[in-house]
Amino acid sequence: MNVNKLSVLIIDDQQEYQTQIKNILNKLSITNITVCENGNIGLSLLRNKFFKFDLAITDWCMPLYSRRTIERLQKQLYRDSELRELPIKNGIDFCHYVRNDTALYEMRLILCSACLDVEKQQGFIKSGVVDACLKQPPSLEEIKYCLSKWYSL
Repeated sequence: MNVNKLSVLIIDDQQEYQTQIKNILNKLSITNITVCENGNIGLSLLRNKFFKFDLAITDWCMPLYSRRTIERLQKQLYRDSELRELPIKNGIDFCHYVRNDTALYEMRLILCSACLDVEKQQGFIKSGVVDACLKQPPSLEEIKYCLSKWYSL
């Protein structure tokens, strides 16, 4: 698949990182980008039949949202009763959910974090939870390298 046809979901609670990653993807001719602030909203988007994503780039450390806030958002935006029961706390929870869902497990996942050490990165990749781990904020070169392993640039 050519990268300019990719549909990408960015999940990060910090708008600065959302914008940086989106700008990097735009420089790589990727324009079909959806951004959200936490894994619960990300899962709601993945389960919505109107969206189809090839790749998700998610932050690892995101603040917890209250159950009430999550339920209100999910009911209001997507009305998906299954997701109201999922306690997605961080990027790894999101990635585990994707990998355990037969409809989603083939989607490529990149986990970003400022606090990931090499041992944890390798563990996540070897276990198949994610396809790549990058330091936050990721650089153009790092994202380009990851994408070149899976797609035509």
